[in-house]
Amino acid sequence: MAATIRFETEGNKLLLIVHQSDAANAVSAEELKRAFDHSEFCNARLIDRSIFTQAANQLAERSATQHAFHLHIAHLDDATLDVSIDDDQMEAVALVTAPNGGKALGFADIINQLKALGVTSGIRRQAIEALIEHTKHGVPGSSLSHRVARGRKPVNGLNARFKPLVDDARKRILRPQEREDGTVDMRNLGELISVHNGQPLLEKLPPTKGRDGFTVKGEVLKASDGEDKPMKPGEGSDFDPENPSILVATRLGLPSFSENSVQVDEVLTMKSVDVSTGHVDFQGSVIITENVGEGMRVTASGDITVGGYVDSAHLIAKGNITVSKGIIGKQLNDNEDYTEEVPELSTEINAQGTIWCAYAQYALLDGTRGIIADKQLTHCHVITNGALCIGGEGRNARGKLIGGLIETSADIYTGQLGAPAGSRTQIVFSLPTQETEQDRELKALKQQLASQVELLKKVSRGKEQLATISDPVKRKAYASRLLDSLKTTQKQIALLRGKIEKLRNTPVEHEVIRTFVNRQAFPGSVFKYNDKLLRIKEKRNATLVLLEDTELRMDVLR
Repeated sequence: MAATIRFETEGNKLLLIVHQSDAANAVSAEELKRAFDHSEFCNARLIDRSIFTQAANQLAERSATQHAFHLHIAHLDDATLDVSIDDDQMEAVALVTAPNGGKALGFADIINQLKALGVTSGIRRQAIEALIEHTKHGVPGSSLSHRVARGRKPVNGLNARFKPLVDDARKRILRPQEREDGTVDMRNLGELISVHNGQPLLEKLPPTKGRDGFTVKGEVLKASDGEDKPMKPGEGSDFDPENPSILVATRLGLPSFSENSVQVDEVLTMKSVDVSTGHVDFQGSVIITENVGEGMRVTASGDITVGGYVDSAHLIAKGNITVSKGIIGKQLNDNEDYTEEVPELSTEINAQGTIWCAYAQYALLDGTRGIIADKQLTHCHVITNGALCIGGEGRNARGKLIGGLIETSADIYTGQLGAPAGSRTQIVFSLPTQETEQDRELKALKQQLASQVELLKKVSRGKEQLATISDPVKRKAYASRLLDSLKTTQKQIALLRGKIEKLRNTPVEHEVIRTFVNRQAFPGSVFKYNDKLLRIKEKRNATLVLLEDTELRMDVLR
């Protein structure tokens, strides 16, 4: 007669129970193990790997008349759940461990644990179901984690925006045209952009509402709504009578945009400017299809576009200046090395926007927003707060910068710097003129100091009033208050002066200013910042010069 093998639970314990008669054969460890593997408790965690061998040995030592054999052989471990919430309460992550013969987790188990921790928002049902599935069918004792709740960051509304409906005529010169083969033709600047009366120019997009966020604990994270800003008509534009959110042109001309406004510059078109036409001073943009002759001056409140050459002339524009061919000048004094004074040059080009030309020699080029030359600049005096690009931009620049003086607070891109003959090429860096946090702090300290100095003067004038107080007690009290004010003010002045001095001695923080020389740099090239100099003393291949943390340094351009 065979022995009877069964299993029972006692709390989280699994008991092996064997009933054995006199006629029964001895029960082997293999039989016990086989019965366990085929039971519903097969995933329980065994106390010992040899527990069935131990049980078989103990059974062999017993007599059949004894009561049923009981032995604790395994633990029944329920699935575990651990929930963690990050510091900003934007995520809750649950880690579950599959049971060893114990109970799996249900949906309510996880939800109740989240509620106990205060997690009520952003709960992800799909993630919870995946965790439950793991506790039912995963490898016993294995773990799985999922983000079970996720907060939502607040999204601030967008401020009022202004969408140009046509291209900006002033930016057109900065956009050389692409050829059919994908290369760029630096000489072809595209057609001139013009608009007609009634043409829509600028559309206002209203501000949007913000969307509040929340934490997983249900705390509302307030978002701010976008701010409104009015749209303003400029000269030559007005509101569309049928749509107040759109500005339209009121005349034929060239459009130019600021953030919330657009103006339309009138256009004056001329064949050339020379002694037969006289100087030109025009409120709007000027297009000269051919050349500007020697000694002539052209002034425009908009852009100036020249289809030919500028020779020993003066161009002044509040917008951009484009010279499709060359800018030619000559030196009016004998100083060629730019050491004692800046040479006087016969050609001056001044633009509050950008200057573009094919090439220039012996010319003053003052372009606030940047200067672009297609081929080269030779012995020019350049002043700009924008990028100087010669023959391209970045590593694509292949033009030549030979001789002259460059004053800039921005990057320079060129293929060649200087010349084999050692032409002196001087580059003077300055820091961008926009106000920094350090400037604002210094300004505030100076204002505080001025207020304290003024207060000190008032306190000093108070000494004169002492003689007018006849009552000794009142005079003594007044003198005491006066002395306290004097000491406090003097102490405050000393403290502010110390802060100002410390701030003045703090190194200026600024963006790195770079000069990319993509092919060759020759001796005679000098970089300068304040009293610091960096000279190129030998011919170099591709070179990078940087002004970083107010220090000049040179490196190989890789």
